[in-house]
Amino acid sequence: MLFSEIYSAYYNAVAAILTEAVVHPVMDEELINIIEKYAFEESKFVILEELKKEKWQLIRKDGTTPIKNKPTMPLTLLQKRWLKAVMSDPRIQLFGETSYEKSTIN
Repeated sequence: MLFSEIYSAYYNAVAAILTEAVVHPVMDEELINIIEKYAFEESKFVILEELKKEKWQLIRKDGTTPIKNKPTMPLTLLQKRWLKAVMSDPRIQLFGETSYEKSTIN
């Protein structure tokens, strides 16, 4: 599980790229800067190559994207478990009324 949490950096980097590409075409320099900010140093070789070859079909050659809306990242299993633990504590009601149902977070 830790492995998937660490490597979600790829997903975060691509989400940041797509967020920019929805607004304006992204060029190589901007792609590299975003990848360096959100992922590992060596990730720029993998992510950039896959995007430029259009293997992932997320960025076109002109730097635009076929995606219309900014991407959102779903909660990870670790985040869901943390939320469930916090919401299961009866003291959470000290902070106000919650609309939590135990079946909503697995």
